[in-house]
Amino acid sequence: MYYQTMQKGLALVGERYLLDRELAGLDNYAKTFARRLSVYNILKTHEEKIIRETLSKFTQTDAEFMEQYRATCMRDFHFVIQMVAQALLTDNHSGFTDSMLWFQNILRSVHKEAQAAKGYKILQGVVASHLPPAGTALIDPYFQQMIEMMSLPV
Repeated sequence: MYYQTMQKGLALVGERYLLDRELAGLDNYAKTFARRLSVYNILKTHEEKIIRETLSKFTQTDAEFMEQYRATCMRDFHFVIQMVAQALLTDNHSGFTDSMLWFQNILRSVHKEAQAAKGYKILQGVVASHLPPAGTALIDPYFQQMIEMMSLPV
C-alpha cells in the first residue's frame, strides 16, 4: 500500500500538489512507521529464537512430519518471517501477496499446504509472544492471509 501510494504520489508531485485524500496513506504510514520499524527490528533480532521455539512446538504436535521435514520447515519459517517483516516495513501488501501466491503454489505442488497452515499458525503465536500487543496487531493480518491461502481448497 505505502509503496504503491508513494509511487503514485511521487508521479503526481511533478504535476501538482497532492490532495488530502492522496496524502492520507502516506500520513498513516508515517504515523505508524516507528511501530513498524520496532516490530521489524524485533523480528530481525529474534528470528532464530522464534524459529527454534516454533520448531519445538510443531514437533510436539506433529513429530513424524517434523522428523522428515524439519530442515524444510526451518527454511520456510525464515522465508516467511522475512517476507512478513519486509511487507510490514514497506506496507507492501500486494508484494507480500505475490510472494505468498508463489509460495502457495510450491506447497500445493508437494501437497503440504495443510501442514504449512498448521506450522504458520504456530509461528504466528510464537511471533506474537515476542511482540507487544500493538506489534501483534500489525503482523496478524499478514499471518492470517498466509494461513487462509494455505487453507483454501484446490
